[in-house]
Amino acid sequence: MASLLGLIGVSIVIGRYTQWGRQIRRLTTDFFKPPHGLMPLGWLALIVFITLFGVRVSVLLSFWYNGFFTAMQNLDATAFWLMILVFVTLAGILVMHTMLNTYLQQAFQIRWRVWLTNSLVERWLANQSYYRSEFVEASVDNPDQRIQQDVESFINTSMKLSVGLLGAVVSLFAFSIILWNLSGSLVLLGLEIPRAMIFIVYLYVIIATLFAFKIGRPLI
Repeated sequence: MASLLGLIGVSIVIGRYTQWGRQIRRLTTDFFKPPHGLMPLGWLALIVFITLFGVRVSVLLSFWYNGFFTAMQNLDATAFWLMILVFVTLAGILVMHTMLNTYLQQAFQIRWRVWLTNSLVERWLANQSYYRSEFVEASVDNPDQRIQQDVESFINTSMKLSVGLLGAVVSLFAFSIILWNLSGSLVLLGLEIPRAMIFIVYLYVIIATLFAFKIGRPLI
């Protein structure tokens, strides 16, 4: 919950104080306003809940791996079959979660695409904007088709990034707590580092991310 609230706070700051955040806000805010805003907010709340639930299932699976391999190591047949039963239950829940998550996201995207496409087409038709565009030096062909394609790309990308970011941030906090409890001390060059594993993992991720940006950005 803390990571979710923090992510919401960062999103509000970005939407208010950055140019691209304000542009995204102009395209999305009206969709969540009355009179039709209640249903989109409900869909969005369900998507957030399903995303958080998926992270919780992933955490439970990590505990299942511990119990399963411990049972195999101890040659405990009773615990082994119990872990198999737990896995079947978790696998069934995970399959239902994936199906429901896919349906909710696609249904939400369809409703958002219909609304945003109609909104942008109405703006294009209002005040004879379509006629005035003929006198612009850099004219655009088939603007209605471009609106539809851009709306589809914008909404699909926004959903993937936002839901993926939410799941990643919540997973980061959840698994960091697990790793913190499992990590021991490491003596390096005479210096004892408590909970060393979690610091090593974070250092590795930071370095790998910097390399990815350094190499990937020129390719874009």
